[in-house]
Amino acid sequence: CSAAAASAAGAAGGGRDPPSASVRARLRQRLREVQALSEDHAWSGLEALERMERELEEDDGDELKAAMLERALTTVQGALYSFAEVDLLFDGRSLRSTHAQAFAVEVERQAPLGSSLPQILAARPEDLRPGRLQVRYRGEEAMDGEGGGGVTRAFLTQVGKLLGDPALGLLLPAVGGHWQLSPEPGFLGAHAGDAADVRRRPLLWARFLGRAIGMAA
Repeated sequence: CSAAAASAAGAAGGGRDPPSASVRARLRQRLREVQALSEDHAWSGLEALERMERELEEDDGDELKAAMLERALTTVQGALYSFAEVDLLFDGRSLRSTHAQAFAVEVERQAPLGSSLPQILAARPEDLRPGRLQVRYRGEEAMDGEGGGGVTRAFLTQVGKLLGDPALGLLLPAVGGHWQLSPEPGFLGAHAGDAADVRRRPLLWARFLGRAIGMAA
């Protein structure tokens, strides 16, 4: 992780045009996700990535530096997710009492995939089991009650339809009315929104798809 951050931070020169507002917004969101993961897995390279993001915000960066920062964030994010999974293998928490507290996920109704992806991937597998996962749509009153999962079921239904949309680029229609994983996630999808993110981060989205299927089973 630190090597990726140091490599990105040391980059200079290249394109002279500053990154667009949408690119900066995407990098801010990605950095927030990495910061959240770093709370449990501290590492020395986070400060370098934060410094690069500040430089881009102050118009002191260029498109090349923005691209290198995004590449570094992708590498670091994948590594931190892996660290979290390794922790689960050895700390034995999955064998503890099933009477643990509920795991709450707050999502945007208009962007359920992008807003839930970092939370779902950062969760422990046992937190996503029926009766533990509680979903709430941001700004809305409705929330799962004791022993009930109406909002969570609605969320999983919504997510299932969106993940199965060929325009997203994760799944493709197959013979006999079945579906198959795309050999090139995001390649045949749209080049904007979630579909563009699938193309940039196919491994993370494949893991998200797997967890969503497991949650709905």
